[in-house]
Amino acid sequence: MEEYGPIIARYLEINRFLDGVLPLDGSASEDRSSDPEVLAALEEKEQLEERFRQAPELMEALKNEIRYQYIIQESGLKEQKTQMDARFKDLYQKENIRLLQRRRYLMAAAAVVLLLVIAIPFLLNRNPQVPLPDLYAQHFERPRDPAPLPRAEDPPASYQDSLWQAAAKEFSQANHQATIDILNLIKQDPEETSSGKASFYLGVVYLQMNQTDQAIALFNQVSSTSNYLDQTRWYRALTYMVMNDREKSRSAIQELIDSGQSFKHEQAKEILELL
Repeated sequence: MEEYGPIIARYLEINRFLDGVLPLDGSASEDRSSDPEVLAALEEKEQLEERFRQAPELMEALKNEIRYQYIIQESGLKEQKTQMDARFKDLYQKENIRLLQRRRYLMAAAAVVLLLVIAIPFLLNRNPQVPLPDLYAQHFERPRDPAPLPRAEDPPASYQDSLWQAAAKEFSQANHQATIDILNLIKQDPEETSSGKASFYLGVVYLQMNQTDQAIALFNQVSSTSNYLDQTRWYRALTYMVMNDREKSRSAIQELIDSGQSFKHEQAKEILELL
């Protein structure tokens, strides 16, 4: 095998020289096929090939050398490919990690924004607005009867007092229409009109009947000097709650607070905060 080494090495050297000078794809910058050096190399190559054909052992050694050189070259390519694959894999993993981290940051930021959107209204408004009908339901209570009910031992009442007693009986039993009829009779007395008592109780009855426009009209008939003014302001505010008019309800409550009277004063302040 060693005696064949120089012959094989020379043959491979000539091949490399000719491949560089006379490439098969014709990419040489100039035609050197007639160059004496090239002609000499071609002649020597033919002589060596003839020698290989005459010596099977030498031909086999050449094939083994070519195969060995190919393996070496291929092995180098594979190693380079393996290194490149490893590098690309590392870069790909780093890019995936970066994208994953970025996605997590974006998701966290979106979650924070969502929490702020939900929380800001509560932070800005510590007392969220309660629906007005709910406020009305929480705070409405029927005022006390407009007159004491008659007792057997009481002396005979006057006509006007008997009307008030009859109105009080119907009012306590929530007989709305009967109460309205009697109170309208009472309102015909000029003194009752000036006191505002009949108008106040009529307004309350209409409020209970959910006839809010009539209730407001009657409450507005109560004069500023009436003893029932503060009660009227309270029930007028409740009426506006039923009508879902927040501004007018707040105004009526504020008037009650500003009056300085004790009637429903604390409840009025609580409601004003919710309005």
